Amino acid sequence: MQNEAIFLIEKLLNYYNLTSLQKLAEKLNIKQSSLSSWKSRNSVNAIKKKCRELGIYDEIFVINDFTSSPEYNYDYDYDLESPPSIYDEAQKKLVKQITKRRTIEEILKMDETIVISFVQVYKKLEEENNLIKLYEALGKLKYNS
Repeated sequence: MQNEAIFLIEKLLNYYNLTSLQKLAEKLNIKQSSLSSWKSRNSVNAIKKKCRELGIYDEIFVINDFTSSPEYNYDYDYDLESPPSIYDEAQKKLVKQITKRRTIEEILKMDETIVISFVQVYKKLEEENNLIKLYEALGKLKYNS
């Protein structure tokens, strides 16, 4: 059986752009001997637990290296000569689901009155077919702050 822990430790090194186990241990706030133990014992569950603690579980266990890079374009238009594979489509869908989940988590942390007010304004402008006003206001806030 292949040692999955070695593969996952390599992913962690790549994720943090590190080249040594000592630096990775420091980044993970553990002893280097713990990393060595994870490798020798193939301790995938220990790595999963640490990734959950650090909030990087999805990046290490769900999203592959290609889609987690900043250059990945989720709305890439494929040409007919090289249609996307089923895996590519599934990966895109998964990345969008993770992004939505994280957005929802952020919204849940916000003041409820502000969220309700925003939703009411959105619905009113949507009824009036005038969402452009909201996009313009948000754009001004985003780029003029």
